[in-house]
Amino acid sequence: MYNVLDKERRNQYPDARGAFGYLRTLRSTDPDMYWSHKKSEKGKLLNLFWCDGQSRRDYGVFGDVLAFDATYRKNKYSCPLVVLSGVNHHNRTIVFGTAIVSDEKEETYVWLLEKFVDAMKGKALVSVITDGCKSMRNAIRRVFPDAHHRLCAWHLLENAGRNVKKPKFVEMFKRCMLGDYEVAGFEDRWENMAIEFEVQDEPWVKETYEKKEMWASAYMRGQFFCGFRTTSRVEGLHAQLGRYVNYKNNLCNFLKNFHRFMTYFRFKEVEDDFNSTHGEQVLLTSLKALERSASKIYTRNIFLRFRAILQRASTWRVFGFKRTAMCVIYFVKHYPSTGRNWQVTYYEPTSELKCSCERMESVGLPCDHIVSMMVHIDMVEIPKSLVLGRWTINAKESIEGFGETEMNEWDQLTVCRYSALLASCRNLCKLACRTSAQFQETKSLVFEHCKRLSSNSQVDVTAGDGAADHGATVDEGQGEEGEERHIRNPDVVRSKGCGAIIYQRSMKGKRTLRGGICGKPGHNRTTCTRRDGQTSTQQGTQEGSIGAGLTQRLFEEENENV
Repeated sequence: MYNVLDKERRNQYPDARGAFGYLRTLRSTDPDMYWSHKKSEKGKLLNLFWCDGQSRRDYGVFGDVLAFDATYRKNKYSCPLVVLSGVNHHNRTIVFGTAIVSDEKEETYVWLLEKFVDAMKGKALVSVITDGCKSMRNAIRRVFPDAHHRLCAWHLLENAGRNVKKPKFVEMFKRCMLGDYEVAGFEDRWENMAIEFEVQDEPWVKETYEKKEMWASAYMRGQFFCGFRTTSRVEGLHAQLGRYVNYKNNLCNFLKNFHRFMTYFRFKEVEDDFNSTHGEQVLLTSLKALERSASKIYTRNIFLRFRAILQRASTWRVFGFKRTAMCVIYFVKHYPSTGRNWQVTYYEPTSELKCSCERMESVGLPCDHIVSMMVHIDMVEIPKSLVLGRWTINAKESIEGFGETEMNEWDQLTVCRYSALLASCRNLCKLACRTSAQFQETKSLVFEHCKRLSSNSQVDVTAGDGAADHGATVDEGQGEEGEERHIRNPDVVRSKGCGAIIYQRSMKGKRTLRGGICGKPGHNRTTCTRRDGQTSTQQGTQEGSIGAGLTQRLFEEENENV
């Protein structure tokens, strides 16, 4: 009975209507708010994409690398949530756009990416990283044909351990994937690895090798990925988002909680801006001139990364050079010598430097080899050719607002005003509560003042709605508010992998009680007669868990080395 009444209530007052109403409320204070939706033939909501003005402005500066993945159980309809994110000048994750979709098919991702490009004024991506989903890969190829696509290294290592089931193979595969080799060196190591472990005919190994241009560092040298190797940033974003939303939220509540999450998330950037612009860095390396120059250019988090490069540069030596008509080529090798050297090209008229390792083109920071060459020729400042604008303190000065409003909710000036008023109000409350007459007088004054400010803001909202109707767009040209009122709630989506579990439960019924040691039915662990050992099944399970943990440990060690 309750289920039928709840279904009728949802059909009479669609949750989707409240969600669109909340988006219109956000647009009243943010004229650059954008959203788009798609509905089914029965009028039910299928897909919803939205992004605010701050996300659109951030994409104009930091929209060169994109990472996105889908997660489930963030709303009551179990619709996959897709967050499109990137990295800002503090090396922190930022959100460019968000979508709730009905499935993870190729056509759905194509629709999402097309709306994303429309919201970002047609700016194309340079690189994108995903978990290897086939529908994602095909959609990216259709919408961004020129973008470099990279597969997540963590997922590849997990799949290697799951398909080959040889821990030593996973370790060798990781070296082939992340090692700094030439193409010929990679091919030789791959062939030797396949012969050593006898996996030449494994289907997964063949399929992975065919996609080597999307995961092997030897084939992706010089492609800009901001240091991305995995989708761990997206996974971390989903974990933080889980503190604000859950599977019980309807669409309207989900949007409200997601907005709270974005407000907190962006306030961290305000703190980073303050830390980067106030105070001076303590110089720790012996190359103090270059370190001081970097501290005035880069943000604090990026400066700490560059400081590590300065410390490693002391282990490289310039052992020769060759002068040509256009440039000077310096030969750099590691101390003690490892038998391999790198070539750093220096164009004197323009002070441009390039290294054969191409890490500057991949990460956006000078490599150890370039820094050692700069020390060799007594450079005291970092040349402009080696400074990537997206990592600097003044990275956002090039932002051109999409609308007339350039301040966001957590702009630094807004935060300062809020803090100043909060301190004054504390003092006001302390003085006004001493007597009843003072309390009543202060209360009436505050009430009248709030009422006047609220009426003024409503006038501004009315003026803003008419100017920002272009922000709400839907498929087939149905963008009016009246059309959105008739959209019904989406269907509940079944997530990946749930079908087998439901089928087993429906077929087997009640779960059979089995012994925890012997594995035989009819008793439990405490009543089991065999307590002196473990079954082969349990032992195999433990070995499998050890093999799965090896992948995570190897990847953590690689991150520490990097």
